[in-house]
Amino acid sequence: MLHEILGQEGERGVIDFLSKIRAENRGAHVVVIEVSDQIDEAKQMQHGLARAYYNPYYLLHYFTNQKLETHEYWMSVFARSGFEVLARATTSAEVDSTGLELGYLLRA
Repeated sequence: MLHEILGQEGERGVIDFLSKIRAENRGAHVVVIEVSDQIDEAKQMQHGLARAYYNPYYLLHYFTNQKLETHEYWMSVFARSGFEVLARATTSAEVDSTGLELGYLLRA
């Protein structure tokens, strides 16, 4: 959902959204799952799952005005929104060995 807000309202919209959640739910835990924007990583995008799923997934985002970002970007947005990142993970290699899925556990 964050990549949809980013595409429609920009970074300020994402920070405002997250900041409101934090302000209204102090101490709460939030799970964020996003896909890392690595469409320009030729080696990564030659992976079988990337060719079968992620290439069209990335393409779709150009048409829907959703904006994918990198791990570094999300870490910066979480910090500026006042969240503490407790953990970061990706899918297990048995499920998706591309490492493109990003998962975060945040504390408000």
